[in-house]
Amino acid sequence: MKTLVTIIALSAATVFSAQAQDTQRANKKAVHNVQEQPQQTPADQAKAQTDRMTRDLNLTAEQSKQLMERNTTYYSDVANMSKKDVAERDAMMSKSMDKYDSDLQNIFDDTQYERYSTMKDDYMMDMKSNQMDQAPMNKDMKRDDNMRK
Repeated sequence: MKTLVTIIALSAATVFSAQAQDTQRANKKAVHNVQEQPQQTPADQAKAQTDRMTRDLNLTAEQSKQLMERNTTYYSDVANMSKKDVAERDAMMSKSMDKYDSDLQNIFDDTQYERYSTMKDDYMMDMKSNQMDQAPMNKDMKRDDNMRK
């Protein structure tokens, strides 16, 4: 009887261990698959962003055309920045974003620009939240969930 119970316990332990390993492999594959997505060209990024903003901000055809020209320039600049060192890239990115926002303010009407600013702020909050969720945690680290609000 003791032998039977021991065999059942070992079998159950083996099954749970195998299942845990399969779950870990699946998680690693999921992360790996996300990283394998092809990189979009600056032109593709500009088109996608222009289409999204045209739809979300209800832009006119003229505004959409101006935005496409601006987005094409912006995403080309960003692609060129990736070749710079970190400090230089961060400084250039900050200046580029300020110019981009200024240019958009000239393209959009007040209501559209306000909506764009809200969307941008929401996006930045989501990015910070995702970074917090992906940060490694240990018993000494405490995450401030108030940052999410």
